[in-house]
Amino acid sequence: MQNFGPKNLLVDFMEITVLTSAHFRYDVRIYHKELVSLKKKYNSVKLIVLDGKGNEFTKDGIEIIDLNWKRKSVSRLNRFTLFQFWIVKHFRKGNNLIHFHDSECFLSMVILKVFFKQNFIYDIHENLVEDIKSKTYIPKLFRRFLSFGTRIVENYIVSKASGVITATPYLSSKFVGLNRNVESIINYPELEIFKNCSKYNSREKKNVVYVGVINEIRGVFEVMDSIDNFPRDLRFSVAGPFTSDKVRNTFFSHRNIERVDYLGVIGRSQIHELLNNSLCGVLTGYPVKNALDSLPIKLYEYLACGLPVVISDYPKWREFIESYKVGYTVDCFNTKEVSKRITEVITNREKSKQMSRSGRLLFETKFNWEDQEDKLFKFYENIIE
Repeated sequence: MQNFGPKNLLVDFMEITVLTSAHFRYDVRIYHKELVSLKKKYNSVKLIVLDGKGNEFTKDGIEIIDLNWKRKSVSRLNRFTLFQFWIVKHFRKGNNLIHFHDSECFLSMVILKVFFKQNFIYDIHENLVEDIKSKTYIPKLFRRFLSFGTRIVENYIVSKASGVITATPYLSSKFVGLNRNVESIINYPELEIFKNCSKYNSREKKNVVYVGVINEIRGVFEVMDSIDNFPRDLRFSVAGPFTSDKVRNTFFSHRNIERVDYLGVIGRSQIHELLNNSLCGVLTGYPVKNALDSLPIKLYEYLACGLPVVISDYPKWREFIESYKVGYTVDCFNTKEVSKRITEVITNREKSKQMSRSGRLLFETKFNWEDQEDKLFKFYENIIE
């Protein structure tokens, strides 16, 4: 790789290298938003993955390089150990700038910086320390020890990074004192992808929809419980992956499964079509720490498609809903309240139409990726030695 200039790491250098060990190569945030945006400005944009699916040059002009040439099983243990040494082997020479997306890469970040003087960007998707505290499968005492150790290591990595990107302003506030180039780049939907939105009153299918990961804390089962009090012709459409066989079995054995349409894991165009033909979007997850501080992408995708929302009554989310009047907040554990608010959205079409217009306008004028794209460009311009 070419040498960087004496002050700015990107002066006369037009190659961007992004690495993920855990995410799908076509991850929406990494590939469709950050990489596709960066390709507009930089000549060479590369994505390094470890998925064993081989090298690829995509239609968007992005080169995908698969370091997992031995097609090893992509387990969490491998990502923490074996793959880290592959990453170091690949990047130890030259003068590199690597945009890391995973905490699993802590080891390679430290080795590359300390022993090989390489430069890197750390892209933080979630509050890792709080996430560890909420992992019930980890013994409680060990969770405390692990979260404490993780905080020390992550803070060190942040302090040594050429820049830090976070998925929310809250995460940025945790690291601004450790690095002078910290930027929150929020995962808002793209104007181009969601440019078409059907008129709310023209939607004939009566359904409430949830799109996202399905597990015990996302509130999906509570919505299924609330179906007992739904209007008889209202159905619940669900799309997304199950986190375990136990969750899948609980889902399909639910007493109200006959009134649920499970659509599987669907693509972006299918999600857009689903939301454009729905009347209400739900996000009734449990009040775990990471959720309380998050900005769920699905909320903004619901708004982009003019969907009134029924969402958990977290302080930050309540403030958002009350300020913009785009739906209702509920106690996610109170199934009667959940069903009441969903029914209100479905039956009071005039009020819901106003919410639909408000949500769509917010997307078009404020909460869209194009605004974040400008922040991404400025972030890269600010990367200095």
